[in-house]
Amino acid sequence: MNRIRNVLSWSCVWKLPALIALAIVGLDQYTKALILQSDRLVYVPYIEVIPGFFHIVYVTNTGAAWGMFADQTSLLALISLIVLVVMIVQYRSFSEGFWERSVALSLLMGGIAGNLIDRTFRDTGVIDFLSFFYKSYEWPAFNVADSAICTGVAVFLLSSIIRPDNSESQPEVEVESIPAQQP
Repeated sequence: MNRIRNVLSWSCVWKLPALIALAIVGLDQYTKALILQSDRLVYVPYIEVIPGFFHIVYVTNTGAAWGMFADQTSLLALISLIVLVVMIVQYRSFSEGFWERSVALSLLMGGIAGNLIDRTFRDTGVIDFLSFFYKSYEWPAFNVADSAICTGVAVFLLSSIIRPDNSESQPEVEVESIPAQQP
């Protein structure tokens, strides 16, 4: 019985989402560190990975997506921090008990935290390094955190469309506190 109570406890609910978010932050910061340590990017503007399609670059961004809100690093860091705290506090409400929404929120939180670290601790702003293009069409450079945010939003939206309301699912069952048995 104690095992059931432990599985349903708050800390267990957070284990997988926290691991996913921490993995995103770790991967994001590790890849950015690799870019910063790259000697090749000092001498050349890009490293060609897939000719005509994909380059590794070193770009800094003091704004948000596509350079919007340029030089508003402090404001964007504050907004990111507020959004991150709200997501953590409202996690259960936002996920509505759906596993895919839980994963989506984890990706979002990891991505937000990864870029928040850059905005807080790097004078240059967020580091972007993935550059995709085709002929004259070029997508703005981005990073692992940006990818996690976009994937998280897509998964959350898809889940909201496919399963719009949790009210029709089975009602939550309250688990009564079971006293420990005395030997």
